Amino acid sequence: MDTIIICKVCGNRFKPEKPFHTLCCDENGIYDAFDCPRCGSQRIVQKRLIEFKTDKFEEFIRAAKENNETEIEEDPFDSMIIDLKSIFKNI
Repeated sequence: MDTIIICKVCGNRFKPEKPFHTLCCDENGIYDAFDCPRCGSQRIVQKRLIEFKTDKFEEFIRAAKENNETEIEEDPFDSMIIDLKSIFKNI
């Protein structure tokens, strides 16, 4: 069974194919969306999970150890999420 998206603006029915895929964001997160090929309006289909890169976490821990920090006050996950939000804020 093929998935079909129905545009809420013009009623066009289309398949969620890669050329129509886009990412959008607001203060609550990042979302997968598809642009209607007829009218161009966006249809949000789901919230996108943040991809976790272990090398960023390991880099954070290594820097903390080099500075002889016995307790890490900052949560590295928070800084990664803030960085990601700042990237999408200007789009």
